[in-house]
This record gives sequence, C-alpha cells and structure tokens, in this order.
Amino acid sequence: MKFSSDKQAYFGFGAGLLLLAFAAAYAYWNLDQSARSAGWVEKAAISSEAVDEAHITLDEAKTGARMYLFESNTSALSPFLTANAAFKNNLAEIRNFTLDPLYNSQTDTLQALGDSVLAKLQYDVEHNQRGIPLQTLAGWDNKYIPLFQSISTLADRMDKRETNLYTLQKTTNEKQLSSMRVLGTSSCLAGIIIIIIALVMMNVNIRRRKKAQKELDYQKNLYDKFLRAQEDLNVGIAITEGDKVVFCNDALCNIIGYSKEELLNIPSFFSLIAQEDILRLRAVMDTPQTSSLINTFSAFRKNGSQIGIEYVSQIIVNTDPPQTFSLIRDVTEKKREDELLKTNEARLAEAQRIAHIGSWEYTITDTKNLDNIKVVECSDEMLRLFGIERGEGPILREDFVRPVHPDDRQKIDDSVLTYLQGGPRISMDYRILVRGAEERIVHTEANLIHDENTGAPLVMRGTSQDITDRVASETRLRTSESRLSEAQHIAHIGDWIIHLSDITVSESNIVELSDENCRMLGLYPSAAAFTRADFIRAVHPDDRQTVSDAVQRYIAGGPRYAMDFRLLLPGNLERIVHTEAYLVRDEKTGKPIALRGTMQDVTERSHMTAQLQQYASQMKNIMENVDAGLVTVDVTGKIASQWSNGWERIYGYSIEEFQNDPMLWKNAIHPDDLAIIEVSLNRLYAGETISEEYRIIRKDGGIRWLTSRMTPTKNSDGDVVRVDGIIVDVTEKKNYEKYIADSLREKEYLLKELHHRVKNNMQVISSMLALQSDYLHDPGDKELFINSQNRVKAMAIVHEMLYQSPDLSTINISDYIHSLVEHLASMYADFADNIVFNIQVENIMFDITVAKPCGLIINEFVSNAIKYAFPSNRNGAVSVILTSDGDEANQYTLTIHDDGVGLPPNFDWRNPSSLGLRLCVAFAQEMGGKLEYIPKNGTQWRITFRHHSKTPPQLGLS
Repeated sequence: MKFSSDKQAYFGFGAGLLLLAFAAAYAYWNLDQSARSAGWVEKAAISSEAVDEAHITLDEAKTGARMYLFESNTSALSPFLTANAAFKNNLAEIRNFTLDPLYNSQTDTLQALGDSVLAKLQYDVEHNQRGIPLQTLAGWDNKYIPLFQSISTLADRMDKRETNLYTLQKTTNEKQLSSMRVLGTSSCLAGIIIIIIALVMMNVNIRRRKKAQKELDYQKNLYDKFLRAQEDLNVGIAITEGDKVVFCNDALCNIIGYSKEELLNIPSFFSLIAQEDILRLRAVMDTPQTSSLINTFSAFRKNGSQIGIEYVSQIIVNTDPPQTFSLIRDVTEKKREDELLKTNEARLAEAQRIAHIGSWEYTITDTKNLDNIKVVECSDEMLRLFGIERGEGPILREDFVRPVHPDDRQKIDDSVLTYLQGGPRISMDYRILVRGAEERIVHTEANLIHDENTGAPLVMRGTSQDITDRVASETRLRTSESRLSEAQHIAHIGDWIIHLSDITVSESNIVELSDENCRMLGLYPSAAAFTRADFIRAVHPDDRQTVSDAVQRYIAGGPRYAMDFRLLLPGNLERIVHTEAYLVRDEKTGKPIALRGTMQDVTERSHMTAQLQQYASQMKNIMENVDAGLVTVDVTGKIASQWSNGWERIYGYSIEEFQNDPMLWKNAIHPDDLAIIEVSLNRLYAGETISEEYRIIRKDGGIRWLTSRMTPTKNSDGDVVRVDGIIVDVTEKKNYEKYIADSLREKEYLLKELHHRVKNNMQVISSMLALQSDYLHDPGDKELFINSQNRVKAMAIVHEMLYQSPDLSTINISDYIHSLVEHLASMYADFADNIVFNIQVENIMFDITVAKPCGLIINEFVSNAIKYAFPSNRNGAVSVILTSDGDEANQYTLTIHDDGVGLPPNFDWRNPSSLGLRLCVAFAQEMGGKLEYIPKNGTQWRITFRHHSKTPPQLGLS
C-alpha cells in the first residue's frame, strides 16, 4: 500500500501522539491504582478502629442494661442509651469505610440485633419490669452473645484485610515507579516524531498553497463562464448587503431596465419590488430554509411597467457584513403562458363537465395482471363521474373498478387484457353504480402509448363519458321511430326522399322510402336503395306525366308540390294517394340537393269526400226548401258563414243585408225577449248548448215566433271559437198551441163544474136518504138507509176532492182516507167515543177508478167495526194502513184491522149474505186486487192490488 507524503506525515504524527497517549494513560492508571490502594489502607485502618470502639460501646451497653434490670437503678439507663447510640454510630462508620459486601452484611446483622435488644429493653421499661430474677438476667445476657461473636468475627476479617492492603500498596508503589520511567521514554520518542512531522507538514503546506492557487484560478475561470452563461440565458445576478446591491450583471440590468451604476446606487433593492410582495421577499431572504427555493414576485422596470420575476437566493457565509447571492429571471412571458395554460385547463375541465367526459391514464407494469396497475392519473370530471372524492392519497385503479356494475367487471378486465396483448383497441359501454346505487351507463375508449425502442406498452390513456342520457334518448328515438312507423301504418302515410344529382329529376335518382311507402307502392323494404324508376312504375300511366311536370315546375321555382294521383298496383289494384314535398338545399350554395316529402293513401278519404260532397248538395237542397236557417257565428257575435235562403223567408231581409250588417239578426229580436237572448248568449259563450224560443220583428213589421238551437265549438284550450245554430219559424205552432191551451182551459172548467155538480147531486141524495130515514121506525130499515147514505158520501168525497185537485184526474189517497174516516166517526159518534183510529197512508195520487172502490171498501169495513166490534162501548182501536210493496213496483196493500170481538167462528166470508161484504168483494175485483180475511187479534182485512200511481208534488223549495 502506498501513501502520499501528506498521508505519511499525518500517519507518523498520529502514531507519535498515540504512543504518547498510551504512555500517559499507563502512567495515569498506575498513579490511580496507587492512590486507590492508599485510600483502601486508610479506610481499613479507620474501619479497624471503628470495630474496636464498637466492641467497647457494646460492652458498656451490656453493663448499663444489667445494672438497670438487676439493681433497678434508673440512673444506669442513661449510660445504656448513650452506649447504644455510640454503637450505632460505629456501625455506620464501618459501613462508610468498608467496601467489602460481607462487612456490609455483618453491620446490617449487628444493626438488627442491636435494635431488637433496644426494643426489648424499652418494652420492659414501659411495663416496669425490673428486679428480674437471676435466671431471667442470664437469659438477657445471652442476647448479647451473638453481638459479641459478630463483632469478633468482623475484627478478625478487618485485621486480615489490613494486612492484604499493606501488601497491595507496596506492589502499587513499585508499578508507579516503573510507569514514570515508561512515560519519560515515550515523551522523548514522541517529541522526536513530532519535530520530524512538523518539517514534513511545512513542505506539504507549500505544495498545497500552490495547488490551491491553481484551483482558485480554475474556479475564477468557471465563475466567469457562469456569468457569461447567465448573461446568455438572461438570468440576472445580484449580491446584496442588507437592502443595498453591491454587485449585479448585465442580464439583471436588461431585466430591470437600469444601468449597473443606477442599480449600485439605489438605496434599497426592495424599492424595485411590488409593495404587496416586499414583506414576502424579506421573509424569504431572512430564512435560510426557504431562501434556496424558487419564488415568484412582481417587480417594476425603470419605465414603470410591471414584470414577473423568479427569485432564488442563498446567504453567503463567512462574510462580514452578511451578503446574499440572488438569481433573478424575467418570467413575464412564462406567467402569461402559465395563465393561458390554466385558462385552457379550466376550459377543458368545464368542457369535460358539460360533456360528462373524464380523462385518465395509468402506467403499464404488467400486461398479464391488472392487479399490478396501482396509481391512476385522472381529471376531476372522471372522479365526479364515478362518485370518487379526491383525497390526500393516490387514486388507485380499484377505486374505479369498485363502482362498476358486478355483471360488467369481468367484461372490462377481458377487454383491457386483450388490448394489452395486441387485440382491438378499447371502445365499450358498461354500467356503474353511484350515489346510492343509481345506475349510469359509461362509454370508454382508450389508446396505448408504446416504448419507441422496444415497442412495449408504457401508458394507457383514455376517456370515459356518461352516456346515460344519450342511451335514453336513443331508446326514446327508437321508440319514437317505432311509433312513427306504426302511426304511418295506421294513417297510411309514408315519407320519402329523392336525392338530386343536379337540378333535374331523372329515373336514376336514388330514392329513400319508408316501410309504409314501400307497402303503398307494392315494393318490399330492403337494404338496397330504390331509384325513381321504381317509384314511377307504380304511378298510373295516365298520371305519370302530370306527376313529373309538377315536380319539375316546383324545382324550377313554381308552386309548391302538393297533388293527388293514382297508383296502379299488381293485380290492377287502383289506389289514390296524396303527396306533398319540399326542397332541401345546400346550406352554402343554396343548390337543391334533395326532394323530401310524404305520401298518404287517401283512397277511402277520396271516396268519402265524394260522398260528403253529394250529401252536402242534398242537404243544401233540403235546407233551401224548409222554413229554417243555418248560421255560424264567431265569438264576437258576427256572422262568419254563408246564409241559407230560409233567413230571407223568416226575417224578410235579403242575404246581402245580413252580410252588410252582421248584427241584424240580433237587432230584429223583440225588445221584450232581448234580455232572455242576452242571458242565453252568455251561457252559450261559456260552452253550453242552448235552445230558446223568442219573437222577432220582420222587415215588414210582422211579429214571428222562432225556436233556435245553438251549439258551441271549442279549441284545444277549451275556448269557444265558433257557434253553429239553426232557427225555425214556429209562429204557426205557437198559434196552434195557444188554441189548444185555450180549449183545454175551457174543458177543465167544464170538468170541474161537472165534478162539482155530481158532488152536489150526491149530497142532495145523501140528504134525502137522511130525511127519509127519520120517518122509519124499524131499526133494520133505518140501518139500510144510513149505510146507503155513507156509501153516497164516500163517492161524494171523491168528486169533491177531484174538483179541488189541480189536474182533475187524481186525488191524494191519504187526504181522502182521512176525510172518509172522520166522516164515519161523526156519523157513528155514539159508538166511536171509545175507539181510537190509526191511519197510516202514504202520499200517493190515485185516479177515480181506484179511489172510489177503495173508499167504498174502507166505508164498509170501518163502519162495521165501529158498530159491531166493540159491544157495550168497550175501548178499542181501528187501523187503516195503505203501503206500497218495496219488492214489486206499483203494488199496494190496504189493511183494515180492529182489535174487537172478531167474526163468529163459523162465519163463511167467501159466501156472505150481507150486501156490504158482497160489495167489498166486488170492489176488490174491480180494482184488480185480492181480498183476504185474517182472524188475528180481532178482525183484519187485507186487499193487495196494482195501480200506476203518481207521487203528489211537494210544497216549498226542494
């Protein structure tokens, strides 16, 4: 191994110092050992003396204790305590000066024994146990035997140790003398070595100084090159002491716009910095940890313009006063570029947000295992799209795999691996679940960046777009197209496009046809394009030229193409179609490029239109020959359609007069009826259909009655836009109705007079029967006259109520039965005083054909009940009930019941001998009813019959 002269000198110098240090350390160690041995000898002597004194004090303590215990001499207790305390002090002194662990153990034992003796003595003192017997004193002496034995053992060991220490001290002194000799020899050798080394070092320093000067010249050359390089790079250099510039280069002058002299004479460098950045720049310059970082500030040039500068500084050490070295670069253009870059990045982010497109990339480390792809770089929109929040840690690929629908994850991995291994590029749709399992559809495309040398994939870059709305729109579009096709099929409408090669139409032009259009033309839908020749072949031969001419005229600037023509389909099936079209022009040149139109099968409509025209002609002929007028009125009340001739015949005005004065029809209304028409018109304009009769004053002054019916027509908003109506002259009808009404009133008057006269005649007959009965003395004969009188009265009440009835044909059966029962109660007042009458009859209107027999039946059964059911004026009740049967319409039940003695047991009511009962059976049959006898709690008769009754009008407001 070879060493340079420098290294040899340092090695020799080090070896001399090491030798000197070793000699000094050896001598110091011997001196230290000698001093320690002297200390041990001294401590051994002191410890030996302490053991002797402990032996003496222990003997004194024993003597004092004996005197106290045996002689009961209290004054002996004080020497014992003093001796015992001295014994403890001796033990502590032995412990301090003895380093042997055995001695420390012995002193601990002595301390414990001494404490136990003292404790025993104190116990005896507290319990006044003195004057103890000799055998007890002997036991007490035995307690001190272990103490004296321990002291003796300790004294023997101390003597042996003292002898050993004296031997050690002698050996140590000899070693000390030897080490002093070694130290002297080593010092002489070390001095010689150091002198030799000093001479070598002087030679080395001279060579080093020459080398340093050469290095300094080289560094100065590098520094000059550095300054020139900074000038070329337009990097300014400044050295400052405090605020003042002490050095600057030309590049800094070019940046700031000042000369070197001006910069060196500026009182403060900070005056060139913008006010808002001065404090920040001072903090950077004063903080060594941040001064070497690149910071950006705003500065002012000499001309006052503001520029951006990058500033990095370093404090120069070992200078007084301290100096700062700074590099300054003009970054105004760079700031503009950075701001432009930020603007573009913001616009890109905004564009991605608007288009729902996120960008991403990740580094390829393994083309066969996607788990090795960890860190992913992506845009904010990509994170928002997948519902990921950007944290402090890296974004991992698994963060984007997690939201993917479980059914689509394998498909994505397969596509990526296939692409990495040379397969087709990635372009796929898949589903993701974000924000509470909301399902979205994403379209992703990606490209690989390969290594230029090896061709291995390095980076995969791609975009992901939320296409949920687009997919939904496409679905709606397909649905709309399907519905459009269905609607075209239902409405027999097809659309078509003829692509024009020039401004003329030829048979070679490509034609696009919808499915419905193909069906109408007898063609089969196919992927192949049709030509106009296919279209023309389906047109009827007689109409082909007309169709071609209409198309050419429209393209040449003529009228819009809209016409009907015939199609001649296979099997000579003739159909009529209506077609309309418009030109599609090039947006730049305005040249026609296509003709787009629709075609509708209007065969049925054409036939129907022809039928409607024929029907309209027939209706017009009919309306012109009846006394009626048709009219159409807009919402303002003006006539908006043609007038029929009926208006001239009804109003006496000509059609021209109605057309000149749209309100003439209203002005001709009779003043007394105008208010009614105004109210009806308000209802009409509100959407109601109205029918009114009113009078008009004809042009010749005559008054005519009209009936009109007006029907409103509403638009899609529900507003009335048109009124269609018809008017008919009903003057003759009104006159005839007046004649009928007058005639009816006369007949009603005559009928009332007839009922009144019948009632009066029956009243006369009843009075005559009553007068005649007064001359009869046989009770049986008299009873016959009274019965006949009641029957006449029952019929008279019917005619009286018919006379009072509004319609002269029906009576209220409830009122009739109440009047009849009241009459019978008054006729048989002598029998009816103790009878209660219960009448339950609904308000039903019966005509005379039912009311009369019903009343006569009630007359017979109620009068019999009054006379025979309650002998001896006993109390009883008679009920008359008439109800309708709820199960069957127009069926009624009349019940007459008394709780009297009833009929005899063997009474045969079906073959009666009395006139009254036979009349009741006959009247029931006349009503079309059935008479029944029910022997229950007296006598009960029930008649069930049918009759089409009327419900009487209710009084008051309903």
